[in-house]
Amino acid sequence: HRRLLQWMKSPKPDEVKRLFKLWDIDDIFAAITRKSSTKQQFYFRLDGLVNKRNNIAHGDISTETTASEVREYMNSVELFCDRADRRLARKLRVSLGIECDW
Repeated sequence: HRRLLQWMKSPKPDEVKRLFKLWDIDDIFAAITRKSSTKQQFYFRLDGLVNKRNNIAHGDISTETTASEVREYMNSVELFCDRADRRLARKLRVSLGIECDW
């Protein structure tokens, strides 16, 4: 798994899409949403989260985040992960005939 996911250190939306393409899901953001606005929200929240994290980690003192923003990021990530997990489980059930009861 280390070699397979070596490029996932700070995964931006394109890297997340690339990960799910390994499982034959071309665009995970489109696969888990019906409305384009929801798709864009997931995409931009994830991108914003990674960018802020990188800026803070690299000492950019002008980057700040509020407790409210952190809660919004957490809610978005939780919702994205729940939907993506269900989508991948469905894909594995259909493709490989295995049940994913995680």
